[in-house]
Amino acid sequence: MAPRIGLYFPYVHIRDAAWVKATALYWPALARVAGAGYPVHDSDTVRALADGLDFIRQLSPGPAAEAIAPHFIGVIREHHAELHRISACPLTTSTRATPAIRSGGP
Repeated sequence: MAPRIGLYFPYVHIRDAAWVKATALYWPALARVAGAGYPVHDSDTVRALADGLDFIRQLSPGPAAEAIAPHFIGVIREHHAELHRISACPLTTSTRATPAIRSGGP
């Protein structure tokens, strides 16, 4: 069984030292999604957990993006006409969804 790792998402910068300390009591590790070289602004606590204990791990989004890309492109190709129609609709409410999508219809 793969080790369970917590995911800090959708943010990258961990701002609450008390929260991350409490998290370290319950999870063997905590991952955040950020590309290689992405600048992080970590507190001393977060740096100690990341560098000293390898508790916080930075994961690149690249492998996941590459894995999903063929499926995403397939959906776009299959539904391009509907996607174009939806994106061409004037924005009249806070959502761009068509009535069929909002109501759960076909």
